[in-house]
Amino acid sequence: MAKFLMIIRLSRNKGPSTINSYGHRNPQGLTLHPETGEIWETEHGPKGGDEVNIIIKGANYGWPAYSLGVNYDGTVISSGHIAAGITPPLFSWTPSIGICGMTFITSEKFKSWKGDLLISGLASQKLYRCVVNGKNLVEENILLSDSGRVRNVVQSPDGSIYVSVENPGRIIQIKPE
Repeated sequence: MAKFLMIIRLSRNKGPSTINSYGHRNPQGLTLHPETGEIWETEHGPKGGDEVNIIIKGANYGWPAYSLGVNYDGTVISSGHIAAGITPPLFSWTPSIGICGMTFITSEKFKSWKGDLLISGLASQKLYRCVVNGKNLVEENILLSDSGRVRNVVQSPDGSIYVSVENPGRIIQIKPE
């Protein structure tokens, strides 16, 4: 059995050197942008404020001081997500969709969707196709709904797209028309 050793170097002012970014409430999904190599992340907000972020080394994404959502009892967390030193999300959903997994479409099987981002929603029970223009999500389309809680979405090496769904648990293949 392989063993792995993680070395954490402590700095007087910065804490563990293995921390890349902070201020995340509940990170759910990570994917690499196929052209830029940037790490894109999905994150559950509280009641509202689910986010898509590009992860930047050393960046503060605001939690718990800033959020676009509210506490479950309805109290306000913050008046927004704009503050000095806080990296705002690229895109957010309020009300919450229960954002989870995501992947970029790179396959020739889905030529008209190439470069788009697929995002799964647990609470919404939907699979979203988001049109990406640079670092902006400019359009949102629903590909799958009312099939259960959509947990994750992946593109296989042959370009096929698979979605994991709960209640009941199953894997669904998305096929091009």
